[in-house]
Amino acid sequence: MNHSKKLKCAAPDLQVEVGPEKKVYEYVGVVLAARCAYVDSLLATPMKEQQTRRLTFPEIYPKVWDKMMRFLEEGGSDMTFEDAVEVIPFYEKYRFEGGINIVDTFLARQVSDKDMLDRMKHFIVSKRNGAIAPLSHHPMAWFIPRMQLSHTYNLEKASEVCIESLEGILQDEEARIVIWVRHWMDLAPIVVEDRRLWGPISEVLLKVGESNTDNFVAGSRQGGSTMIFKLLRALYEREYAEKKGVRFP
Repeated sequence: MNHSKKLKCAAPDLQVEVGPEKKVYEYVGVVLAARCAYVDSLLATPMKEQQTRRLTFPEIYPKVWDKMMRFLEEGGSDMTFEDAVEVIPFYEKYRFEGGINIVDTFLARQVSDKDMLDRMKHFIVSKRNGAIAPLSHHPMAWFIPRMQLSHTYNLEKASEVCIESLEGILQDEEARIVIWVRHWMDLAPIVVEDRRLWGPISEVLLKVGESNTDNFVAGSRQGGSTMIFKLLRALYEREYAEKKGVRFP
């Protein structure tokens, strides 16, 4: 049986059963309830859990639960992106507001620190110099999963930083041509739902003579990712890209 951080002023009075192996942890109920709105609701209503003082989280494996609790106690200073992917679904489902904020802050800081526009320009220089790198080394392959996670779980700070980063790339004539079709197909659901990106994307389309804002907005509502794919094809034409010294596979 595992215990949460012991308090001198209060003894554990709540058992938490985690995972299919039913590993049991002990907590001071009011402390866990303060961190988790779901636990607070269960303990505040006349339900079985209030009487037995035992809660179950069968779908959370102990190693993930341990990470969730550790980040709540320590602030997530050693969190990785893989950790964030593991814990955020359960932080959201069971309303660990502090945990959600920790993941949000982590992703916002990570994206901000990377300076995506600078990474894109470095990638362009590498391509011009004949460097051959796997697709997984493309800056967008790093960026897109973080933007998707931020969008899926409505992480406000991280989403804002991601939007600003993408806007900066779109406004740079060289950087935007190395956002490839496969990247746009991944970004399409976010682009369709977030109006903040319609303006910058429409400006790009106008510059290559492919469309205008009204057509883009109407197309996004009607055709979703298919329309975005069609409207953005001009950005990926080999002739246009090669004029800028970038060769596509």
